[in-house]
Amino acid sequence: MFNLRHIAVNLLGSALPILIILITVPLYLHAIGAEKYGALSLVWIVFGYFGILDFGISRSVTTAISRAEGRQAKADIIWSAAALNTAWGALIAIVGGGAFFLYAGHSESEMVKDVATALPWMMFGIAVLMITSTLNGALDGEERFKMANSLQLVGSILYQLVPLFTAYYVSDHLPDLIIAVILCRFVLLVLYAIVVGRLFDLVALFSVSKSTMISLLKFGSSIAAVNILDPIFTRIDQVIIARFAGASDVAAYSIAVNSIGRLGILPMAMSRSIFPKLSTGTADDHREALFSSKSKIIWIWFGICGAAIVASDLVYYLWLRDPIYVEVSAVAKIYAVGLWANCLGILPYTALQAWGRSTTILKVHLLEMPFYLVALVLLTYHYGTLGAAVAYGLRSYADYIILWKMCGYPVRRQGMFTILLIALSVLAFAMHQFV
Repeated sequence: MFNLRHIAVNLLGSALPILIILITVPLYLHAIGAEKYGALSLVWIVFGYFGILDFGISRSVTTAISRAEGRQAKADIIWSAAALNTAWGALIAIVGGGAFFLYAGHSESEMVKDVATALPWMMFGIAVLMITSTLNGALDGEERFKMANSLQLVGSILYQLVPLFTAYYVSDHLPDLIIAVILCRFVLLVLYAIVVGRLFDLVALFSVSKSTMISLLKFGSSIAAVNILDPIFTRIDQVIIARFAGASDVAAYSIAVNSIGRLGILPMAMSRSIFPKLSTGTADDHREALFSSKSKIIWIWFGICGAAIVASDLVYYLWLRDPIYVEVSAVAKIYAVGLWANCLGILPYTALQAWGRSTTILKVHLLEMPFYLVALVLLTYHYGTLGAAVAYGLRSYADYIILWKMCGYPVRRQGMFTILLIALSVLAFAMHQFV
């Protein structure tokens, strides 16, 4: 089921942008200062969030392209999806832009007013982003991962270096930096359009179909709902910590989660590589291969997360060089246990989406939400950041069991997973207590 070349390409495509960010952050801080860089980072985050608010169209395109036969059928899918995402992006831009404009009018912050100056450009950038995600979905559906990751890498380099060049040699005014980011996104869209246009012969095969639009919307609507809910799941813990603990605790938890969470790029690369394959045929065609893959990667992931737990004290000490590393390392050890279960749950999560059962994922997450919130509040109130990490682990374990069950994997066959989970938990506790 796993194509190692595809996984390696997707993994490299995810890892290199992280490396670029690590290199450029100190340069940005020197060029524009922490406050402006914080504002620019928020702009990047906003665009990243809007990237998953495309109503599930990009994932729908990947599925439809992988199933379609003939160039005309694939061109029809891409053109119809592009039309949908253009309209959806314009609507989001108008509503979101209008809301921010009203907020900026009542704000006394000069930074907010600076961002508002570049608002028309940001609205244009959202529409550009939506179309780009459609074209990226088409490349994934055709399993052109090398091409897609190459374009994404070019985009990451442009997003980081062009605003940095602007700050050093043109202007460090925040609106100018935001405009530089938007122009980079437009350049990337042009590159995508050239590559995808030639691959699918889009100019000669122009076609927009109402029935195709409806089909894409039906498949993507539940994916969109999950995409909206998931960021809430992943950020609510920091809100609760802020309520019951101090700012330093939020900072320590955030550093731990954002750093140890980077280990998730491996299962995400695997997920992206197998999604087109899982989209073809029926669930029965892939179920046994999926189960076989699980039995192999469970040990690989166990070794990775176990090594992260053992090395966390030394790594965070050398990286942070600050007393906060003690709390960061403690949180990372506990969080790594939940991350192990969460990453193993990405396989059934991807399979259910590919099989058109995103509604099942949504129902599971809605069911888990109240129990998770209660556990999160109680554990954070009594045990602080470590309690929040334990709550995440409990939710990840429940998510793993339920999603695999929804894929047809019997709970009685989860014995090895449970044993390894206990072993990893004992290791984390021992490292926290005695090291």
